[in-house]
Amino acid sequence: MYYLQNRFPHCFLCVLLAVSLCLFISCDNSPKIDLQAQISAILFEKDTDALKNFSPNGLELAKNLQPELSYYIALQYLEMEEPEKAKVFLEYGKDKAQMLVSQLCIEQLLPLQSPGERLSTVRQYYKANQTQIKAKLLLAQELYNQGKYAEVLAAAGLPDLKEYSVPPGAAEGDYPQKKLRIKEQVEIENSLSRLRILALIKLKKAPAFDYLKSWFLYWDTSSFHSEFLTDWLSFSEEEKRSVFRDHESEKEIFPKIMNMRVSVFSAAYVQALPFAKDIPVESITESSQIFSDYGKACLYGGQNTAEAVEIYKSLAERDLGAKNNFLAAFYLARFYEKQGNLNLALASYEEAMKHAPEKDNYDNALWYYLKTAEKVSLSALINALSHYMPAWNDASYFSDLLFEVSEKLLTARKWNDFVRLYVLILPYADSDVIAKYSYITGRLLSENLAVNPFPEYDKKEAAKICFRHAYEDVHSEIYYRVLAAEELDIKIESVTDEVFKKSLNSDFVPNTEIEDLLLGYAKYGYPEKVFPLFKKEYRSVSLPVVMELCKNVSRNGDKDSSLYSESLKIISWAVRNPEIPLTKEVLELLYPVYFSDEIKKAAGRFDVNDYILFALVRTESFFNKDVVSKAGAVGLAQLMSATAEDVAGRLKVKEYDLCDAETNVQFGAYYLHNLMSRLNDSTLLALLAYNGGPARVRSWIRSSGHLPIDLFLETVPFAETRGYGKSVLAAACLYGYLYYDKNIHQIVSEVMSY
Repeated sequence: MYYLQNRFPHCFLCVLLAVSLCLFISCDNSPKIDLQAQISAILFEKDTDALKNFSPNGLELAKNLQPELSYYIALQYLEMEEPEKAKVFLEYGKDKAQMLVSQLCIEQLLPLQSPGERLSTVRQYYKANQTQIKAKLLLAQELYNQGKYAEVLAAAGLPDLKEYSVPPGAAEGDYPQKKLRIKEQVEIENSLSRLRILALIKLKKAPAFDYLKSWFLYWDTSSFHSEFLTDWLSFSEEEKRSVFRDHESEKEIFPKIMNMRVSVFSAAYVQALPFAKDIPVESITESSQIFSDYGKACLYGGQNTAEAVEIYKSLAERDLGAKNNFLAAFYLARFYEKQGNLNLALASYEEAMKHAPEKDNYDNALWYYLKTAEKVSLSALINALSHYMPAWNDASYFSDLLFEVSEKLLTARKWNDFVRLYVLILPYADSDVIAKYSYITGRLLSENLAVNPFPEYDKKEAAKICFRHAYEDVHSEIYYRVLAAEELDIKIESVTDEVFKKSLNSDFVPNTEIEDLLLGYAKYGYPEKVFPLFKKEYRSVSLPVVMELCKNVSRNGDKDSSLYSESLKIISWAVRNPEIPLTKEVLELLYPVYFSDEIKKAAGRFDVNDYILFALVRTESFFNKDVVSKAGAVGLAQLMSATAEDVAGRLKVKEYDLCDAETNVQFGAYYLHNLMSRLNDSTLLALLAYNGGPARVRSWIRSSGHLPIDLFLETVPFAETRGYGKSVLAAACLYGYLYYDKNIHQIVSEVMSY
């Protein structure tokens, strides 16, 4: 029924809504029309004319709808600049809706109320939700806004100073949902801390400095620290003096600590350095947070390298406690590296690893150690990896390094070194890294380009073992899984139906309030709000809700193609959640056929296979016909203006609009076909040229030494172009399987021809 306005004259719909409302609220037993569905349709379409024709008694309407609908109705009234009507629905939603929507109603309601009304609203909410930290924050914020500073302290409370020196969330959660909750709690606690300290200063209370010092010394810097610094500048001199009344020695130093920390938080390192230089060493080492920010200010702010080395050498010789000993050695290593003194840098990184108080500190120092070893030579890096890989904690932390090393070895044609590294990392690396190394090693063995590292097997059997790793292990590298399946002669149905299935956690419990809010935004006129919230909460959302979100968000994609992209972002982010299995239905959301008529027509006209063109458009634009890249590429097929002008001339088109879907994919299909004709009728080479330019591709071919095309792709020197070719091939395989009854062999043979 969400297209109801297309079935009836618009004025009749307005009258119908008014009459149905009267029937609904006056005759309990005989409503003839589903008012809830009608209003949902109007909200979805954002039909402001129909919304204006609701009964003037908004409260009666709200009472006959799901309470949560009040929030979405109010949002639309606010957009229509009718705040008084919005207030009625926000008041009702505040009292009747579930907690999350109730909070959102309050946040929208407060700016519309008088000071007395605002205070009454937050007091009432706090009284009903005293255990909720968000309720405490709302009340404390409003009390502060109204100058009731003593009441701010009563509402927010003053924690024990010993407890306050240990920030909330210092011990991270052991699973993603818990980490997310802790992060949200820390944000609220930072906001409460700012209000507490501001109130103490306004009241000229003695503990103000103690709480301020703990907050800036021991907590990670946040946007609320930055806001406080702005507040500090607005205080009177008398208020500032009261803070340091019993701490005269801190009067000059502590504002510099605050400025340094906030500047580092904002990545304004040049601005931070003068403050850092004025802070005595004793104050720098008082907390690891200050020490770390001091190091960043010196490293990135332009501190004289020789001077910095002397400072950190003296610090590294002192016993400053585990965390500060780690930081002293770590930053000394960074400055040695900056000087080009790589051996001393390596030794200092090793010293930092010895003092690392936590696993992530150790991994951080090791990552820099390995990057420094790489500057010495690739052989030095491989030796360092051989020595230290068994000791690292989080394999994914080092994935970027291993991907980068693989590219250097392959572009340098160091095949045996690549295979040697594969054998070394096999027990320790992240699964995505193993997938790439496994497939390429298998191909190098198949082509007799590298020595067999598994003497107990012949080369053919060793290669098959490598392909099995790339195919069977749980990873997200679809490209390598598809190619490994081809080498193993496995049908694509097996790749999708067997390997992509994930073992579900039976303890997974979705957050139904978050799910309801996401669905509400999708169904009631605010699809643009879905993805930003989903990105934060995706691990709390179940598969049925994910699928419904995608379908609802994309419903108006023909009017606004950015909604197609938003839907794709949702499902692309969702599959990061191990609770989401890659069923065929999920894959169809991941690889949709939006703009089907335009794409099929263009593919047919210029002799390009449909699934290749679908894959290209998905990779280029995520089906947003109006998108413009930073480089200036426009539309579904992301065409540059010069390319489009050339194509238009060849097709004898005088006037065109690249944001028109049909025109754009016609031009894109022609250009791809033209590139194929210039590059040995090779689909993959044409795709690489589509991204990197035909002249570059010809140059890469000349220097390739007649490598098989999959190995040639690995040696392409442009990371973006390498990734583009792999993405389009993987997408083409999935499009061919899902919609064209193609198998891997057919698609790989077609795309990977030389």
